[in-house]
Amino acid sequence: MFEILKEKFKVSDYSKRFPVLSVSIASGLAFLLSSKSYRNILFNPISFIKLSVFEDESVPFLESQKKEKPVILFDFNNFLSCDKFSLARFDYLTYKRAFCEEFLFNIAYYYEIICVSDRLPSIGHNIIESLDPLSCISYRIFLRDKKMLDSRHFNRSLSKLMVVSSSHNEFHRDFDQNLIKLPKYTGNFDSSLLDLMHFFINVHYMNLKDVRSMLQSYKNCDFIETFKTIQRKLFNQRNLLSFGSFENKVKEINSRKIEEYKNMKAKIKKTVNNGQKSYRTFIFSVLKNMIL
Repeated sequence: MFEILKEKFKVSDYSKRFPVLSVSIASGLAFLLSSKSYRNILFNPISFIKLSVFEDESVPFLESQKKEKPVILFDFNNFLSCDKFSLARFDYLTYKRAFCEEFLFNIAYYYEIICVSDRLPSIGHNIIESLDPLSCISYRIFLRDKKMLDSRHFNRSLSKLMVVSSSHNEFHRDFDQNLIKLPKYTGNFDSSLLDLMHFFINVHYMNLKDVRSMLQSYKNCDFIETFKTIQRKLFNQRNLLSFGSFENKVKEINSRKIEEYKNMKAKIKKTVNNGQKSYRTFIFSVLKNMIL
């Protein structure tokens, strides 16, 4: 099953790449040419471009949740995607991580998902559209520095928050007790997002009053491998008389989750296409009546 998915990932991955460098340069030049502050670029070009793109320095205050829901916060870069330089294209290309869409779809039912990034908004929105075609992410926040978002702006209980981090000192220190530290995604095929999906779903059903103490137990450990070891031990204890292995059970659940997402995506696409056809038919009939 995973070998087939691996090959499909390799094929589809090529079409998912995004030319980061080209778009960045184009965005910077477009702003420069439309700006009256030409002289600023002569003194500090990098600061000028970055501060110009993030011209609004204010950090948004998230509105209160209408219904209390646990939260997952992350930056998509180096977690759901990564950038690699291509000599053939002479550009940085963004690669999408395997099972990214399935991961977001399955955890969105249980959690509010918030993405905070220091990528250029013009690029960030396009990348997220590719990573999250069903719009499972509730908030997209683009800041010059991710640490600008603190608990005041977050406006949610930290006891129900989990923050995925792939870099040291990536987020504000208010979130230090909420971190799930993972290695950076490097572009290779892996199924880590499916393992992380299981972790989040399990935590939801544990119904903890405060997740921070549980997250601290994973500190200084390989998070994914530690979680899998714990789950394997629990599975073996509960299934002493069963002939099925932990690995086979996980593969079975993963296959079901992937198929559920595939079916849902197909249904949504069909609904959208039917809606577009109906709209085009309506417009055509109106124009036809106007002409006749």
